[in-house]
Amino acid sequence: MAFFVAFAPIGGTMAQTQTLEQKIWTLLDDSKSPYVSLAESDFRALGTGFDLPDGGRSVTALAEKAPGGAFDPRDVAKLPAQQLGYKADGVVERFRRYNLDWDITGLRLTSLDPEAKNYPWFIIMNGGAANFYEFFVDLKNRPGWAQYLAQKLNVMIVTIPGNFKYGGLGTADRRYETSARLSARS
Repeated sequence: MAFFVAFAPIGGTMAQTQTLEQKIWTLLDDSKSPYVSLAESDFRALGTGFDLPDGGRSVTALAEKAPGGAFDPRDVAKLPAQQLGYKADGVVERFRRYNLDWDITGLRLTSLDPEAKNYPWFIIMNGGAANFYEFFVDLKNRPGWAQYLAQKLNVMIVTIPGNFKYGGLGTADRRYETSARLSARS
């Protein structure tokens, strides 16, 4: 009897996760909605199946080796997909406007989950002074929520023009970016 009682909460958690996952797929299947949203409490309750195969250690190590944590997204693409749970590709679209060169930088995370291809890409686009790092890693270079989502969905993180530069921003720009990142978190 004690054995059954000890495992009863686990079964309840698994049922809750399956119900929440079904809620997400139902939201995504709604062809009449231009966008859908899920309550943060529901998202945080999902846990199961969103685990990173290596616990996020590969990306954290990459970020910790880079000056200021500004790792090159092309380096993420060199990490084995099985280790990450998704295939990563850095994508850059360069254009000239106002007599300046601009980049729109993206990080494409193609999920290894075969079900992901049945649903639209999940697009994350920053605003303000943020860039793709805000969603890919947190302030301590731990996995950001885009990596977790990429375990089940295809995710594209897009940085608006002027908010990303290979090798990180200059010292003055980095102070501004760090300040903006901290402000966004509070």
